[in-house]
Amino acid sequence: MKKIFLVALLATASIASANDLKMEKNSEVKKETKQQTEKAKSERCYTYGMVAWCKPNDIIADTICYETSDPQGYDRSLACRGENTDLYNIFMCGTRDYAGFTNTIY
Repeated sequence: MKKIFLVALLATASIASANDLKMEKNSEVKKETKQQTEKAKSERCYTYGMVAWCKPNDIIADTICYETSDPQGYDRSLACRGENTDLYNIFMCGTRDYAGFTNTIY
């Protein structure tokens, strides 16, 4: 009789412990989802086209995102856009611009 009572007690404790872990995991998932939603609301993205000076008929799209809560975020995204365009031109044409033949990376 004592053995049955002990087994029943252990089974009940195990089930209660498993339910607590499941509830903790669900609350953590809800917190992460809420944080991701808040971050998505405070983030803005825009897409622009880049044209290499040596291939004027080829346009590729690039997307840049910035935090709206950061006062300098938009300015940094514009600077990043300029850097990306420079790197694209260097990759495709060897220089940043047509007049920059002396600044080749090769």
